[in-house]
Amino acid sequence: MLLNWNGSKGAIEMGEKKMWMAGAVLLVLAAAVLMSVPAMATERFIDNGDNTVLDTETGLTWTIDANMAGQKTWDEAVAYCESLGYGWRLPTLGEVESLLDMVAVEPPMLPAGHPFVNVQSAQYWSSTSYEQDGTSYTWYVDLVDPALSNYQDKDATCYVWPVRQDL
Repeated sequence: MLLNWNGSKGAIEMGEKKMWMAGAVLLVLAAAVLMSVPAMATERFIDNGDNTVLDTETGLTWTIDANMAGQKTWDEAVAYCESLGYGWRLPTLGEVESLLDMVAVEPPMLPAGHPFVNVQSAQYWSSTSYEQDGTSYTWYVDLVDPALSNYQDKDATCYVWPVRQDL
């Protein structure tokens, strides 16, 4: 007998083997349904359609083009970001590092499938300063090998990748 109605329990009872098979069939059907459902908006990076990208993990908005300004000194980089208006600025060291994928196989060390364009396998300025012996330096992030990220004189040149915090 496949099924047995047990009126006193108000349930349909099955033999142990048949119950296992029914469970397996339901599991396969559920997996098929889940695989056919389009991906929800849980992607880390969302292209806003206006040359900006929202990082859903940090809430930061980045320019989609990571090389809009070329290489600049630190002061030039700050001025460039500010010239974009609407809260654009140089990112902090931690903000640039938040983009990195430390297990990426080759530079630039960004997550696979990121939407950014013109990302340089090079050094990018941050707004994070460091003072040593009365001299002010600024941290940069190396997208070839983030372990090499360091600080340098503000007169050196690095790439500029503007960011803003949207509310």
